[in-house]
Amino acid sequence: MTSLTVTRIGHACQLIEIGDRRILTDPWFTQTATYYQGERILPLIGPGTVATLAKDKGFRDVRAIEAWDATVVDDVTVTAAPGKHGVHEITFVIQSGGRTVYFGGDSLRVPELDTIPE
Repeated sequence: MTSLTVTRIGHACQLIEIGDRRILTDPWFTQTATYYQGERILPLIGPGTVATLAKDKGFRDVRAIEAWDATVVDDVTVTAAPGKHGVHEITFVIQSGGRTVYFGGDSLRVPELDTIPE
């Protein structure tokens, strides 16, 4: 089976490594909800509110997804699941190499999450 490693960076930021794929979740490296210029080479997947901010900052590969939408980057499938927070929130199911990882970020638990295995 493909190797799986999860490293906590800080707050909701995790480095998920599935085989040779690396996924960085919730990469807020500033004190405010913004991105630094120069991060444009990364595919960025998130809800519409995040996608808009990222596009405004110059990201070129931005994929807006909402709950139950999915997108594929190489051999990694990312499916959005519901979330709840003080801001617009989704959570993620990440699949690659026969592995499945759920990333809830800093979302509150909502009953809709019980349907993820389906």
